[in-house]
Amino acid sequence: SFMHKPRQLRIAGYPNVRGTPSAQRNKMNNIIGLNNTNIGIKEANEFTDRIGIIYPGQSYYLSAPSLFYLQPIFINNKMQYFGIDTRYGDNSEYLISDSMTKTKWIETDSELIGECIKKKTNEFNQKIYIGKSLGTAHLYNQIRQKYINKNDIVIFQTPIMPYTELQELLIEKEIKSFIVYGTNDYTIKKQNFSRISSKGIVKVLEIENAGHNFEEETKVDKSIENLKEVMLGIELFIGSNLK
Repeated sequence: SFMHKPRQLRIAGYPNVRGTPSAQRNKMNNIIGLNNTNIGIKEANEFTDRIGIIYPGQSYYLSAPSLFYLQPIFINNKMQYFGIDTRYGDNSEYLISDSMTKTKWIETDSELIGECIKKKTNEFNQKIYIGKSLGTAHLYNQIRQKYINKNDIVIFQTPIMPYTELQELLIEKEIKSFIVYGTNDYTIKKQNFSRISSKGIVKVLEIENAGHNFEEETKVDKSIENLKEVMLGIELFIGSNLK
């Protein structure tokens, strides 16, 4: 059987946008986590009844570009935001586990995090969830676990589950969503994922020749352009779907 040992976790920071006014600086709160997973929450000051919730990748943490630059988008829209700092890439027990154990681990942590977020965001009228890579597995699980519903907005950066399966689930659950990935993402090649296009309330941004981190090998200028296209696409999607 799959066993968990609860422990108090250290808080992990979500670096604030440099140069923002002191009124927009962040405060931290502790939560209880499982499986030696470093789950930290850092929240912005109160602005509106909308909130952004960010789930990083296995080793693509909250300070990484496509997550770090979400902060000015949230602030410009007067939103609070949370960063869930899981840091699975620093967890040796997780890294040496087999695929079945890892899947169960993420499912269980998804439920744990879902309960914590539910309590912390109960007063908000609109929630915008954003996940990157392994973080998209948390979002996928939480949709199935009913922590995320059609009143929410969900953004998937380089999802790690089959795109067609993900899109079908989002349409079935009537969730306004945005999926962005690069055509040169190793996940597509390794898992032989089928590429998708926008369909109904599920919008898709496909970055030609971009890798898993939206990079293009040996081309610094193109990699930066790819990141810009991703962030502007997310900014437009969020702005057009806020209540």
